[in-house]
Amino acid sequence: MAVVILLAFLGIAVYLSSHTALSLLSLSEEWASAQTEGERNQHLGSGEALLALNRFSVPGAHPGRANLWQDLISIELPGLPAFVSILLILLAVIFVLTLHELIHASLFYLDQRVPPQIGIRGPVIFAAAPGFLSGRRVMVLNALAPFTVISLLGLLLITVLPPIALAWVFIPTVINAAASGGDFLLIHWMGKQPAEARYEDTGDALTAYKPL
Repeated sequence: MAVVILLAFLGIAVYLSSHTALSLLSLSEEWASAQTEGERNQHLGSGEALLALNRFSVPGAHPGRANLWQDLISIELPGLPAFVSILLILLAVIFVLTLHELIHASLFYLDQRVPPQIGIRGPVIFAAAPGFLSGRRVMVLNALAPFTVISLLGLLLITVLPPIALAWVFIPTVINAAASGGDFLLIHWMGKQPAEARYEDTGDALTAYKPL
């Protein structure tokens, strides 16, 4: 599932950045609002150039839709050195991964009504509920929640943010989808356990307790 959403993000990016229909639509609107014959001819020339391009070519794309794929992966900030952009994107990724664990923690709290543990073990942030047992359905919802919430929020923001901000949402969202792989492996593992099994999450391990 995580791989599917990751490929969906990439597919959307490639489609929007390469499909000339979007640029032609924008050009047609500008042609219709042009005030002089010279402006109309300029827009017509731009449209003809777009049609002559290979569908996967980025050069020549309409400035209003220019190279969306580059916008999705470029973290360059005008006027700031490259190391600052790198530091900021790392902080954005850490923020999203922390949000990932806070969503896990919220589901633990809603199920147990007891504050869960949130901690850091090495480079890993984790949420756990040691000493408490949950059923499979609750654990599956808990595993799916961070991936679902953050992916949907990321997709929503990408549709409304200006180009300069897209990478700051797209990159952390994709990394969160990749980081959710462990959650999906747990769902797969729980599917092999008895339906009535109960689970304890201690942060770095998930233990299944099978009924006698």
